[in-house]
Amino acid sequence: MKTKILSEADLVNVSLLPLGKKHPVRALLEVMETDQLLSISRQDFRWKRHTPNLFCKQISKRSAKRFEIWKLADQTGWVVKRTQ
Repeated sequence: MKTKILSEADLVNVSLLPLGKKHPVRALLEVMETDQLLSISRQDFRWKRHTPNLFCKQISKRSAKRFEIWKLADQTGWVVKRTQ
């Protein structure tokens, strides 16, 4: 999305999130339901030498949520499934 000035009518079509310190991928992982799948592209998660598995492990330590994570065969991202 390019930077541009929005009107009130344009705001209806845009989903907004409050500013915060959480990475958007982490926020999505925290609200996942059991047996739900999440596809994460490399464009959304660009941390050097890290994968979304980092967030999955941190969330699992602090809660009863458990995840399975797979790398896509074409190296374009990951798929995460909440198992518990």
